[in-house]
Amino acid sequence: GAFPTSLVTLHLGRNQIENLNSTLRHLDKLESLFINMNRISSLDDELPESNRLKLIMAQNNRLERLPESMRYMHKLENLHVQHNLIRTFDGIFKHARNLNEFHAFNNEIEYLRQDDFLECKMLEDIDFSVNHIKSLNSSLLPLSRLYRANISFNEIEEFSMNEIRGLVMLRTLMLNNNKIK
Repeated sequence: GAFPTSLVTLHLGRNQIENLNSTLRHLDKLESLFINMNRISSLDDELPESNRLKLIMAQNNRLERLPESMRYMHKLENLHVQHNLIRTFDGIFKHARNLNEFHAFNNEIEYLRQDDFLECKMLEDIDFSVNHIKSLNSSLLPLSRLYRANISFNEIEEFSMNEIRGLVMLRTLMLNNNKIK
């Protein structure tokens, strides 16, 4: 009950917060959350239950994974989790129909599942650079509106044009600094 339930936007960025202590769970009107540049290591049971969030800025923290509750954030449009310690998306965004911009560069991501973005029809901009991704695993194929994809500075050894077949909106594809032969 630390914050009023009427909050729509909350900026807590650039502090030294390590734990949110469930203070956001009751913020049923919250649409924009800025928790960037803190020391947060987990968002499990921390985000509002209302699932009204459209924007989450959680970059530059110590997140090792994204919370399971994100699986039900159908209104989420922009997610920035760069500069964390995230290893996988675990299919959390499979049904993120409104996700438009997703930046997860400079993490520890090793693997993209084929169905990670299965219903992400609005996703236009992804930045997964500076990770340890070894294969795209056809994960981008459902992204019919994908405009920009940065997957540079990873560990991709093989790239096939089939990975982007049908992505007619794609204008920028960055695959530099991989291990493509």
